[in-house]
Amino acid sequence: MRRLLLASCVDDIERVLTYVGVDVETEVVLVGYECRGGRYRVVDIKLNDVARSIAELISLTRGFDRVRVVLHGRDSVSYTALILGYMTLSSIGGIVGIELDPLTVVFRGRVVEHNIRPRLCVRDARDLGIVRAIDGECLDSYRVSSRSGIPVSTVRRRLNSLSRYGLTYSYREGKRNIYCLTDLGKMLSI
Repeated sequence: MRRLLLASCVDDIERVLTYVGVDVETEVVLVGYECRGGRYRVVDIKLNDVARSIAELISLTRGFDRVRVVLHGRDSVSYTALILGYMTLSSIGGIVGIELDPLTVVFRGRVVEHNIRPRLCVRDARDLGIVRAIDGECLDSYRVSSRSGIPVSTVRRRLNSLSRYGLTYSYREGKRNIYCLTDLGKMLSI
């Protein structure tokens, strides 16, 4: 079983990893802004495009069976990125086959696990297919349908639902509605 641990990039990372009990089979990825991870892989959060950084973070989870997210330290950028990453993984984990461990918080040497499962409104693989089809540009429902292989009527219904939950937005161009991803939607475009 391949395991991945996502953690904030802090100076005392070795002590934090000792607290949470990381074994040799677990790969550790550090998340932060201008982070130097030493022997660990690092996802550097780009402040001008946090959503893309989150999508990059989520894409690292491919090929792993279990993912654990650990919050610690005082870096608000990495905290935000990890919370949004956890929320995204909680939303799509069952669809893409990732088992997500409880959210782990290390504070003053104590480890607390939270069994919360915040979710973005993604029902199934069709919603993910629609989000992936829109990624990078704004499209009308016909182009989304042709890229995703999902019937136009279903695409329209699902796009309206995704818009209500803040993952997409639309504007009119002539007689057509054009759909784009919000920053939350971009996080799902892995």
